[in-house]
This record gives sequence, C-alpha cells and structure tokens, in this order.
Amino acid sequence: MTAVRLQAMVQHADESLFENRGLRDYFSYRDLGVADASDGRIVAQINRANYQLTEEGELHHHVLTHQINLVLQGTAVMKFEGTGEVHLATGTCFYMPPNIKHTFVSCSDDFITMEICTPADFGTVEDDPATYSPSTRLPQAFSMQTAEQGDFAVQGLRTYLSYRDLGIVDATGGAILAHIIRAEGGAYAGSGEWHFHVLNDQFVYVLQGWAEVQFEGEKPIRVDAGTCFYQPSEIRHAFLACSADFQALEVCLPAEFETVTA
Repeated sequence: MTAVRLQAMVQHADESLFENRGLRDYFSYRDLGVADASDGRIVAQINRANYQLTEEGELHHHVLTHQINLVLQGTAVMKFEGTGEVHLATGTCFYMPPNIKHTFVSCSDDFITMEICTPADFGTVEDDPATYSPSTRLPQAFSMQTAEQGDFAVQGLRTYLSYRDLGIVDATGGAILAHIIRAEGGAYAGSGEWHFHVLNDQFVYVLQGWAEVQFEGEKPIRVDAGTCFYQPSEIRHAFLACSADFQALEVCLPAEFETVTA
C-alpha cells in the first residue's frame, strides 16, 4: 500500500480577498483556508472594519465550542454579558465562552482582528438588548490579555525564537494553545531542525516580517506578513530562516502534544 504524502496548506496575503458578508456591514472578512484544511474542525478569518463605528451594533451570541480573537490593528470597545464594556487595542487577545452575548460599541476605521472558532460551522443568534446584563453569572468566564500583560520567553527547540502565551490553554480547558512567536536576538539563518508534531490541528499566521520554512518533499517557501499556513499532524518540517522583526501567531489543538525530532 502506498503511503499518503502529507501536504501543508499555504495561503499568501494576495491569494484571498476580503468579502462583505454576514450580519454586520461594518466588517469585511478574509477567510484563511483553515476550515477546509482541518475538515471543519476550526475556522480562522481576518475581520477588517469598513468604516469607523460610532453606533452600537446588534447584540448577538454564537453557538459553538470556543472563540478566540487577537487584535491586529486599531482600537475598539465591545461589551460582553457578565463583564460589561471592554477596551481593545493592538495585541489584545480575548476568549469568548460559548453563548456569551456581546456586541461592538465602537471601533476605529483601521480596526483589524483575527477570529478563530471551533467548530468551523456554527450558529449566530441575534439577541434582544433587554436581555443583556453586565452582571450575569456565566458558566464559563470571559478572559482577556493585553499586549502589556503578555511576556515573551525562550522555550522549546529553538533558542532563536521566543513565545508569548496568550492565556488560552486555561480558558479552553487545554483544548487550544495560542501563542505569539517572535525572532530573538536578530535575524536567523540556519539548517533548521527537522521535526514533526503529533496533534489534531496546527496553523500559523505571520503577523510581521518574514520566515523561510520547508515541508518534507517540498522546496523551501518564504512566508511574509499576512501568510497563513496549516500543518497536518506528523508532517515533517523545518524552520530555516527569519527576519529580525519576524512575529507570528501559532495555534495548536490540543494544547498538549508531542514533538518528535526526526
């Protein structure tokens, strides 16, 4: 029997357009291709403001398992059931538990956020504003980490990279790991350590700078800001180089998994 060759999904910034869709006309959306690559287990998209929002949006909630947002640019104010109004800025990551009622109060015209949800196919329900309360006790709490609250630390196989944990492991009960990776000590160029991970899903979105990666059986590829790539479980790969300003968001399911150098 011939073994099936594992293949990564790579979507560069110019390979997917923003579209106006969904319930809110003040946002357009860029799908990152993760839903198809993961067989519907997870979806990731970039949400971009179409204009400065100055009037409160429609109260709603999502019927799903987990939802994570990372603010990539700009500022916004949202309100969440059980929490009240929250001010968001670049680098803020927040976790929204299932069914939490929420809406945007305002956002800047340059506001951009990444949204990650499991599963990929979920429902959205519009809510009566009269049912909203900032003091409601929820079964699972809203959580947030600002850029100033997150610390970078060198860990794992590569000392030329450092990691900022976004606090998602505890919020999801170990279902999801999300952290920001950045270059440590300047630009890197080396042979790379060939390795693979034993997990369910893993994807990376480049926030700034560039990196060069290679997947088994493929030529090295350069991934620039705005590129997203999905790695199936156990695909061998190597990190070959990166710019001094390289930063990327990495998301893994589950949070604990095995890494094998091979």
